[in-house]
Amino acid sequence: MHPSEEAAAIGGETQPKRPVVVVHGYLAAKEMMFLMRSRLGKAGYEAHIAQLPPLLLGKIEPMAGLLASEIDRVLGGYQVKRCDLLGVSLGGLLGLRYLQRFGGAARVRRFITVGTPFHGSRVARAGKLLLGNFSPAASQLQPGSPFIENLHAEGIPDGVRALSICATRDLFAPPAACVIDGAECVEILGTPVGTAHQGLVVQSEVTELVVDFLNQEESIDDEPFSGEEQAG
Repeated sequence: MHPSEEAAAIGGETQPKRPVVVVHGYLAAKEMMFLMRSRLGKAGYEAHIAQLPPLLLGKIEPMAGLLASEIDRVLGGYQVKRCDLLGVSLGGLLGLRYLQRFGGAARVRRFITVGTPFHGSRVARAGKLLLGNFSPAASQLQPGSPFIENLHAEGIPDGVRALSICATRDLFAPPAACVIDGAECVEILGTPVGTAHQGLVVQSEVTELVVDFLNQEESIDDEPFSGEEQAG
């Protein structure tokens, strides 16, 4: 059955499905999100991994524009106006830029980040040395970069509920780097040092936190698209 035709009976009324769009992180690929997608599916959510350039080496703004197109594509198959958005590591920065600059605040209800260094990452300096001009994102990820400063100046748009999940043992995105105004921050211990950042996407504890946040409100908080809206 097409996602737009699926509905669950709640209190005698139909409640349309709401998709969760998942964005992978820096030097990663969509295949790394398969376990997260599977676990969200078992929890009753339909997760869609955003089709973005592998490794996310490019400049963040153009990639946020690609994410905007991806979310429009996904929502085109549903009878709701807004999805939930989950960004891992750099994927969270990309997601926030989408909310700020590409109309995402009108398309996203819940915004969740996992190991996202909102204050930048000192490890990104090594990435810049290794990748140089091949990866503009490495420069943008550095603490105090113009991109990071502007990201905080614009903040999380009104109307979007946000959660930042971080790990004590994460050297790439330590808890202090994952704090941003407007988002609840939850810290877990994480896997052993050296694996904690990559390990976040496979930890069941992370998925449980994501699902708990998505489940906090049971009702769909917007109306389905009408046929005229979809045609326009």
